[in-house]
Amino acid sequence: MHRGLVVAALVLAVLVAGCGAGSDDGSRTVNPALAETPTFTATPAVTETYPPGTGPDGVDARVLAGRHDRALDRVNSTVHIEQRVVTANGTTLSATDIAVESAGPRVHYRVNETGGLPGEFVSPFPTFEFWTNGSVTVTRAVNAAGDVTVRRIQGQPPTIGGTDDSGEEAVFGAVVGTDARVVGTATVDDEELFVVRADHDRLNRTGRVTYRNYSLVAYVTPEGVVRSYELQFTATYDTENGSVVATTTEQFRSSVGGSVATPPPWVVDATRSVGGEPDTADGESEPAQIGTGQSGRNTYT
Repeated sequence: MHRGLVVAALVLAVLVAGCGAGSDDGSRTVNPALAETPTFTATPAVTETYPPGTGPDGVDARVLAGRHDRALDRVNSTVHIEQRVVTANGTTLSATDIAVESAGPRVHYRVNETGGLPGEFVSPFPTFEFWTNGSVTVTRAVNAAGDVTVRRIQGQPPTIGGTDDSGEEAVFGAVVGTDARVVGTATVDDEELFVVRADHDRLNRTGRVTYRNYSLVAYVTPEGVVRSYELQFTATYDTENGSVVATTTEQFRSSVGGSVATPPPWVVDATRSVGGEPDTADGESEPAQIGTGQSGRNTYT
């Protein structure tokens, strides 16, 4: 459920090995929220067809997540994941925001992390993002002191190529082992979606803390695209000062169309700092090599 280690490993691999963070050739898009309140049907519509991997008797998390990923492949899209872990007294232990815009080979991936759960590795780079067009990749990492490092890498390194740009891992993590099932349908923004639910007073997972009051509601297209899910649970974490009870809330949104994944301003600025021009939206021109130097707290390599 928590992606701190995954994000940290990605950032460190990019900075230490000289590989940029990357993306699929698949396309994804971020829709901040499903704007309309769903019109919910309490019981599933009479149908012989359910989204892949789902049904009234259960959900195969791997099949659903895989179909979601494949359905967004090479489609202009956006994915947005927000997670907050807050104690009973209102203290935020951890906050993670991930946004991915995709359009063909172009991908813009952004992650911001604050804090961390007890016992978990905390990334030395709380802000990290990359932009790639498949033939060139530019990464930007900001450490806890605010120092910024921008790196240009030729091509699309394997580290980047393996980045979860569809939210497949988040979908799998939210559903696996929960006995989720289709409980009905809902109309959201004139789109008929299947409603997947999982509710548990207690949920035990191997190698994880016990989750209490676990609640998952997901909206899935007939083709298997997870348009959104809302997840919440409470858990107890051991710290040096005793146990801490905290509630995790996670929101997932995906949308198709609209995204062109143009170079963000920092790609443009970094490239122009050495007299070059950034890639255009159609990817026809290549950024000039970003040289090694320092401007204020910005380092280009």
